[in-house]
Amino acid sequence: MQFIGRHPSSSDWQANTLSDGRHTCRYQDLPDLFGGLDDAFVRRGVGYGDCLAFACDNSLASASILMYLLERGHSFVLLPKTEGTGSPVPSFCRYRLSTSPLASIDPAVALQVEDNPVWNGHWVDTPGVFLRTSSSTGAAKLVAYSHANLFGNSLNCVERLQLLSTDRIAIPVPILHMFGLGAAFLPGAAVGAAIDLQNGANLLRYIEREREFNPTVAFMTPIFGETLLKGRRSPRTYRLTVMAGDRMREQVFDRYEGLFGCRVQLYGSTEMGAIAVSNPEDPRPLREQTVGKPLSNVQLRLDK
Repeated sequence: MQFIGRHPSSSDWQANTLSDGRHTCRYQDLPDLFGGLDDAFVRRGVGYGDCLAFACDNSLASASILMYLLERGHSFVLLPKTEGTGSPVPSFCRYRLSTSPLASIDPAVALQVEDNPVWNGHWVDTPGVFLRTSSSTGAAKLVAYSHANLFGNSLNCVERLQLLSTDRIAIPVPILHMFGLGAAFLPGAAVGAAIDLQNGANLLRYIEREREFNPTVAFMTPIFGETLLKGRRSPRTYRLTVMAGDRMREQVFDRYEGLFGCRVQLYGSTEMGAIAVSNPEDPRPLREQTVGKPLSNVQLRLDK
């Protein structure tokens, strides 16, 4: 998946930034940052045949490393960044990557690489990205995506949501899950939009970041959207809000659109990525009652 050079002639791409509330970098700074990560991987002996476990959060350092792993074609498992010993590392991963608590704007400085003591000697032939399911329907499992499929799914979201380099995208949902990663972060990065990542977002923190970043597009859960409604009475119009998860109640939908503008519902899963989402230009009743049509190259089959 290529981030660098996708929009070399775009002034928006050159000027737009990635931020997390503490650190900020421009897209045009990424080549130098990726070069530093190249050197760090060489020093640590990390090769392309090594599958990596990456403990990821919504920090700028994590986001930069995530983009680097995709740009360079590495195989990796996304894991939550937790306290103490961290999340269990699958035995087919040779190293565990994470970022230091006081992460620098330079991901090579923030990067921490640890040997996996239970590595089984496995080597990767075909690069892939592994995402962990939520375990809401059973035991958590890993779902594998090729880089091409993950990129294709992201471009489907760009097309349906009509994302542009002029957009300013707020992402208070985790980028280690499919909604935050495949529908929000990667599509936004693919078009070179300005992106604001938020760790552990709550109402007060979100409103503070909203005031400073001035987003035009937001990705959130319906529960967070209802919380936002309770905390604000005055209008604040977005070009678009994308929600995934439970359906928003009709009366809440009307209040949300009255205060914040157009809202669409996305349907998908960790196993299949984004499946369907309304077009922002769809009539309001259609956006309120449905998740819209399937995305490009997505086929639905009903068995009798």
